[in-house]
Amino acid sequence: MTEFKRIDKDTLETMLNEIFEEQDEEHFGKVPEAEKEEIAIGLYIDNQLAGGIVGRKQYQSLHISLLAIKKAFRGKSLGTQLLKEMERTAVEKNIINVTLTTRSYQAAGFYKKCGYTEYGSLKDMPIAGVTKIHFYKRMK
Repeated sequence: MTEFKRIDKDTLETMLNEIFEEQDEEHFGKVPEAEKEEIAIGLYIDNQLAGGIVGRKQYQSLHISLLAIKKAFRGKSLGTQLLKEMERTAVEKNIINVTLTTRSYQAAGFYKKCGYTEYGSLKDMPIAGVTKIHFYKRMK
């Protein structure tokens, strides 16, 4: 009998990640845990957390999931500096490609100015009238 049930997210994620790890191991061989890492860099001004960037390294790729600067600190190139710091970290960790997404009302121009290339977009995502834009930058 087949049935569908709501399940605890953490329990399901654990099981699904095991499946993906098995697939990766079949394709790439045993991948050391060092190949997977969460990277978080905070930006502090006068001991106050003013912004930050978060990314997930997997193999030789890094996906930036979050980057923001508090409104009071914007317009001082801090976002650019923060992104460059993450890129320096990526190069140190032998990352080949960095990916990220942004929304049409957020920072598409900023990422283009920082050397990122748009490789796709989804209209009406996550809501009507907004476009989700995908970017990458080759590090090597």
